[in-house]
Amino acid sequence: MTPNIQKKLEMMKARLADIQATLSQPECIQDQQLFQKHSKTFAELDPIVSAYNQWLTLQAQHEELQVMQAEEKDAEMAQMMVVELKDLSTQLDAQLHAIHVLLLPKDPNDGRSAYLEIR
Repeated sequence: MTPNIQKKLEMMKARLADIQATLSQPECIQDQQLFQKHSKTFAELDPIVSAYNQWLTLQAQHEELQVMQAEEKDAEMAQMMVVELKDLSTQLDAQLHAIHVLLLPKDPNDGRSAYLEIR
């Protein structure tokens, strides 16, 4: 993952935490327009931040397993770790792809109604 994307995701994570704090305040709940605005932003950011958090977890597991493999003396255990590392690498790539898809800009017409005429 590039540092720019990671920085953007960290900013989204912080923004989501701010929105969660704002949504829990009674003043926000009383102002329905503000509540709707923050709820919509929360709904947009939550899947992205969840995917990023899962990627971070997988990345930490991958790094930990690499350290364990370097220290392992038993050949059979080292072989099992190689298989596990390959599996984690595949999961990391899939999660990174999912994050990239989630970061694609949304079409402004997605939220609008559409009429389909069949003749």
